[in-house]
Formats: sequence, structure tokens, C-alpha cells
Amino acid sequence: MLEHVQTLAQRPDKIAIRRTHIMLEWLRFWPSSLPETTSRLLDYGPPEYIRIVGQEDFQLAPYVQLDDGLPRMDWAAALDRMEEIEGTAERDRFWTDCERAWLLHLGRALGSEYKLYEDGEALMLSLAVVAE
Repeated sequence: MLEHVQTLAQRPDKIAIRRTHIMLEWLRFWPSSLPETTSRLLDYGPPEYIRIVGQEDFQLAPYVQLDDGLPRMDWAAALDRMEEIEGTAERDRFWTDCERAWLLHLGRALGSEYKLYEDGEALMLSLAVVAE
């Protein structure tokens, strides 16, 4: 996760800067500042592709490779593909879908006790909290 945040912080575009800031703020106050009802558990497996409206799907297999047993996303390839997409909203959705897909792949590699939560624009992979 830290590597992903550092990678985003190194990207000069506004999307990465905004999302990095949101992610860091969210992590800083998690979970005390968020009502329990705002976050949702993404309880499904990692996707094989990202759907892009009006274009060929972005197949993930060539761009999510295992490195020491953990999935590593080729963010440069995702960025290249994102630049081909028309419309800011569609680009934002594509990038968020890539982040979500990578975190779902990472969660599967780390084990079933890891779960992905989403709250607005923030995504967080965490050990599952078991209520007693």
C-alpha cells in the first residue's frame, strides 16, 4: 500500500495528487472519523479486465504480474491507456477501477483475512475486523 501511495505521489498529474491527498487524510483518521455506515466492503474477487465505454476492455493479465508472490501493477501501461480515454469522468473512473482491481488482486494474494473497503473516492485494504 505504501508503495502504491508513493507511486501516486510521484505522478505529476492532478488526479494522482488529489487521490493521494484523499487517501492519506482518510488513513490518518480511519476509522474514528468515519461513520460505520459510510464504508462498504467490496466482497468479490479481482476482475480480469476493466471495461471502458466505447473502447476495447483493458485486460489486466498482461499488466498485473506477480513479484515475490504479490501482484505488481504496470501503472505506466495503465496511464498510457487512460490517456486514450475521452472525458475526464471516464478517465477518473478508469483509474479508480485500476486501483480497485490492483487492491483486490493484492488482497487475494495476501490471504482471505484481507478485505477491501471503499468510501467515496478512498479505497483501503485492511485485515478484516471480526466483531466479537
